Amino acid sequence: MELLQFYGASEGFLRGVIRDTFLDHVWVNAYLEEKTHGFLHGDRVRKGSKKLLGKLTDDERQKLTLEGEEFDGASPFTSACAVVEICSLLHDGGRFDERGEQTEESNKMHHIIGADRAVEFCKSLGLDAIIPYVDNTILCHDFQSPTDTPSLDSPSYMIGSVVQSSDQMGWMHPGSVERTVQYSLVVNRPIFDPTVLIEDRIGWQPFVGDALDALTVLLKQLYGNTGPDRFGVEAARTKVERYKPQIRAGIVALSDREGFRQELDEIMQVYDNLSV
Repeated sequence: MELLQFYGASEGFLRGVIRDTFLDHVWVNAYLEEKTHGFLHGDRVRKGSKKLLGKLTDDERQKLTLEGEEFDGASPFTSACAVVEICSLLHDGGRFDERGEQTEESNKMHHIIGADRAVEFCKSLGLDAIIPYVDNTILCHDFQSPTDTPSLDSPSYMIGSVVQSSDQMGWMHPGSVERTVQYSLVVNRPIFDPTVLIEDRIGWQPFVGDALDALTVLLKQLYGNTGPDRFGVEAARTKVERYKPQIRAGIVALSDREGFRQELDEIMQVYDNLSV
């Protein structure tokens, strides 16, 4: 299959290629149907990546073009964009174990499982030349900072920075509050646990220990790193800073709905003091 067939491809085409590639695997059915981390999420990240590709700085665009020249000298920038689309679509494909279930283990190892599946995808379509970029991008897409995600590395390529930025923007978007709540329900995580100590909330690291409740994750989103480590595309960094007031309002609305507003005010005061 030609790489450029993935550039701006339709949802139906992409679903069909993924289904046909992994036809003998049970997990692909769950991936294609599940809304939190399945195909629909991958497609949202793909569309977000496409928007970022249109807002790259001259330096970012040059880096992406140089990467594209490694596997397509004729249309390097467009081909690099096609790789971004493939990686965006498949970045969370490892969330599902072979039975199609999201488990603690599959979620913790999803970047490794997902990278292996994406490599298999490329090999099956004869796209071997892009494998190093696809493998590294998916392995590194959840990197936030050396402190927050010490078990992960930052993306080695601009291709990876675009996908990482788009995916991380999904957690910083105003709609991410409800997404976090829905995902917490899937993994049987409480929305708010009043027994969680404030120091444990502040010290929680993604992929190092399980989040104690959804609020811990939401506070990490609101107060976490928004610098180049996590958002390697300048346009993404600018946008997430504008989202923060809306995310804060969403968390407050959640606390009103679930009945922990007083506790939230006290917790946020501690976070605000640390941020000064």
